[in-house]
Amino acid sequence: MALNSFQKRAIKKIGTTLTNLYLNNFMSTYGTLLDINGIDRIAYFLPDTMIAEAEYDILTDVMIACYNANGTYSPLTNGNPNAGKVVSFAHNGTMIDAIVFPYYEVNTFINGGAAKFPTLNDLASFLDISNNDIKEFTVSGANVECCILVNYEIPTNGFNLDLDIVSWIDTGDLCTSIGAGGFRGATNLVAVQFNAVESIGDNAFRGCNGLTIVSFPNAIQLGISCFQSCNSLEVAYFLTCETVGNYCFTSCIGLEVIELPNVITIGRNAFQTCNTLQYATFDTCTNLGRYAFFQCTSLISVSLENVATLLDHVFDACTSLSSIVMSSVTVIGSYCFQGCTSLDNVILNNVLTVSSYAFYNCTALTTINLDTATQIDANAFEFCTALENIQFANVVTIGEYAFKNCTSLVGISLDSCETIGNYAFQGCASLSIISISSVLTVGNYAFMNCVNLIECYFPQCTTYGNYSFMNLTALTNVDLRSAITIGHYAFKGCENLNNLEGVNSITTLGNSCFMDCLSLPMYSWLSVETIADNAFRNNEAMLGGLILDSCVSIAQASFFGCIGITTVKLGMAESLGNQCFQLCSGLISVEGDSIQSLGDFVFASDTSLPLLYLPSLNSATQSAFGYWAASGKTLTVPTAMATNLGVIQAQNDGATIVLI
Repeated sequence: MALNSFQKRAIKKIGTTLTNLYLNNFMSTYGTLLDINGIDRIAYFLPDTMIAEAEYDILTDVMIACYNANGTYSPLTNGNPNAGKVVSFAHNGTMIDAIVFPYYEVNTFINGGAAKFPTLNDLASFLDISNNDIKEFTVSGANVECCILVNYEIPTNGFNLDLDIVSWIDTGDLCTSIGAGGFRGATNLVAVQFNAVESIGDNAFRGCNGLTIVSFPNAIQLGISCFQSCNSLEVAYFLTCETVGNYCFTSCIGLEVIELPNVITIGRNAFQTCNTLQYATFDTCTNLGRYAFFQCTSLISVSLENVATLLDHVFDACTSLSSIVMSSVTVIGSYCFQGCTSLDNVILNNVLTVSSYAFYNCTALTTINLDTATQIDANAFEFCTALENIQFANVVTIGEYAFKNCTSLVGISLDSCETIGNYAFQGCASLSIISISSVLTVGNYAFMNCVNLIECYFPQCTTYGNYSFMNLTALTNVDLRSAITIGHYAFKGCENLNNLEGVNSITTLGNSCFMDCLSLPMYSWLSVETIADNAFRNNEAMLGGLILDSCVSIAQASFFGCIGITTVKLGMAESLGNQCFQLCSGLISVEGDSIQSLGDFVFASDTSLPLLYLPSLNSATQSAFGYWAASGKTLTVPTAMATNLGVIQAQNDGATIVLI
């Protein structure tokens, strides 16, 4: 086996002066030598170097001695098949042929370490190793250098808040780990070299503001807050690292380059507020913690090819992030890209769930295709003001506020959607036509303030929530062929709504649901059972006969001010609320054989209505016929109602009372 380069450098030819110098040094340690004649070569190696037979020819005329277990020395002559440790000297009888000094190359440099390690013993105690494991210990000014012979660890809190330490350079690759808080708060530390370190403990370099570059080529695990608040750190290399702990690089505001080619797990808040970091490529990573890149305001591009789940707030407030490529992601967590105001390119080919606030306020996002997604949660795209088109072929549920105030949205493709949540598209001012054949339920306020929406086609929708299309003054056409329930204020103020496709399945009309729909014509509401307050109030375009064959209850002011109604067939209706038909000035006849109770001013100011035939009436308020009863009007009621205050008042107002 050939000698290595260090061993070759250690073989020197020397003259008499140097020889005597070396021998004098030797004798001061080992005692008097008998003779120094004939010495022309000195070989010195590290004490543990193994000398094999094949190397002896290089050491011509040099005798090598072997250290025995009993503490004595014995010579190894040329050609000896044995191999041994190089020791202090060799001899042949009384004649010294050569001297082999133990050689220790300095491998540890501790700048600023003199205050902590004034003696060899202090350093050995600190590292929990034997004094004999440290050679060539030298203190020079504030610095310490030595040769350490064994593996060691930087202990827990070893340099915690130490303001003297400037650097620790381990050229022998003997340090294997750095304990928790090892250099925490050592603000004057500017350089470290630990090529053999595999584990770096929690808070190990936290607050080391002087560090600019770190490289740990063999580190496998980085602990919690390991480099947190290293404000000057610019470049970090961890070529074998698999685990980055929580908060590891939090607030490393100068970090520009991070190399983690083999990382598998990145903990929560790991790179939070690394405001200078521009690129994040971790294609081996499979686990990414919450807030991992929170407020990395300079981050431009991200590639995470093997991450399946993006947890909450991972890229929250990354205001420069413009592109994301994540082909394995199936779940996008809450607030994941919230406030990424530069994001305009999103490739997420396998996403199934987009959680709440995931893309909230991504104001540069213009289009997004999530064909594999089945669920869009609450506020997911709220305030994405540049978003123009969405394509979600498999989405079943859209959560509340999901696209609220997406003011540029013009195109929606939701072929499988069944549920549209509350406020889902509120304030989408550019939306003009929406057609989703699969929708079954539209939530409260879902399309409120979509001021340019003209047509809405939900042919299978059974429920329209409260305020769902309120005040959409441009709306003209709505498909209600499968509708069963129209919620409160659902179409209130849709003053140009003039076409309802299919109303025959509707059973419940909520409060003010079509109030102030000034263009809405007359329809036969054959299946309606309940009409709530103000349902059709002020709808002047409802002309002709009103047929409510299945209706049981009509609440107050339901048809208040519908001046175009001429006839009413109430079929099964049993009660009419206050002001139910007040100011229906065109009303000329009412068929209400099942009416049992009347509220206040039910027919007030219906000047064209000459008579009321109410054979089942058994209850009426005192003001039931107020402002209707007058001379020339005829009221027919059961004999039992003769003493009813409302009937008496009608008679007092001039109406003719007929008892049956």
